[in-house]
Amino acid sequence: MIEGRIKCMNCSWLLRANGTTPIHCTNSHVSFAKHTLTRVMNSLGKTTEETSSRGERPESRQGVASWIPTLLSIARIPGSVIVLCLAIFVGRGWFVAAYLVLVVTDWIDGPLARWLKSTTPTGAKLDTSGDVMLSVAAMLGCGWLKREVMIQEWPWLVAVAGSYTASGLVSLGKFGRWPSYHTWIAKLVWPVVIVAVIATLWDWSVWPLRVAAGIVTLGNLEAIAITLLLPFADQNVPTVFAAWRQRVA
Repeated sequence: MIEGRIKCMNCSWLLRANGTTPIHCTNSHVSFAKHTLTRVMNSLGKTTEETSSRGERPESRQGVASWIPTLLSIARIPGSVIVLCLAIFVGRGWFVAAYLVLVVTDWIDGPLARWLKSTTPTGAKLDTSGDVMLSVAAMLGCGWLKREVMIQEWPWLVAVAGSYTASGLVSLGKFGRWPSYHTWIAKLVWPVVIVAVIATLWDWSVWPLRVAAGIVTLGNLEAIAITLLLPFADQNVPTVFAAWRQRVA
C-alpha cells in the first residue's frame, strides 16, 4: 500500500493519505486539497508499478536533472543584479546581451520542468521572483542609460508598477501569498519587452515601450481578476477564464 502526505494549498497542515484533514483547514479549500491528494496518490501508484516492473526506484528516475529548472529560476535572481551592474558600469551592449540570456532561461525553465515532471510550488514561486527581478533590472537599466526618455514616459512606468503592486496586495489580502499565475499574457509579453528595451536604448522609438507597458499592465489587471475569482490559492492559471471555470466547478 502506498502512503503519502501533501500540504494543503492554503495552509501548512498536512492532508493524510486517507483523505482526512486536520480541523485547522477551512471548508473553502478542503475539497480541492482532497482532490489534489487523490490525484497525487494515483500518480504515485502508477509510477511505482511502472518502475517496479523494471526494477527501478521511483525517486531515481530524474536524478540531478530535475533540479535544472529550479536552478535556472534561481540564477535569474543574482543574474538580474549583474544585468543592472552591466548597465551602470559597462554599457548598453553587455547589458542587453546579459538580459537576453536571462530571458532565454525564463523561456526554457517551465517547459523543461514539465518535461522532467518536476514542477513544484516552490519552483513556480522562484520563477515568478526571477521574472520580477529581471523586469526591475531592465527598467532600472534603461532608466540609467536613457534617463531622459524614461522620465518622459513615467506615466506608463507608474501604470506597470502600480498595477503589479495592486495585484500582489490583492493576493496577499485574500490568500496570504504573492500571485504566481504564469498567465499567457505574462508569457507572450517577453518578446515585446525585448523589442522595447532595444528600441529605447538605440533611440528607435518610444512606442514599443508604451505597447509593452500597456500589455504588462493588462496582465497585472488580469491577475487581480484571477485572484478575485479563484475559490482557493492556485498556481499556473493561464487566463481569467480558467479561473472562472474553477470558480463554477
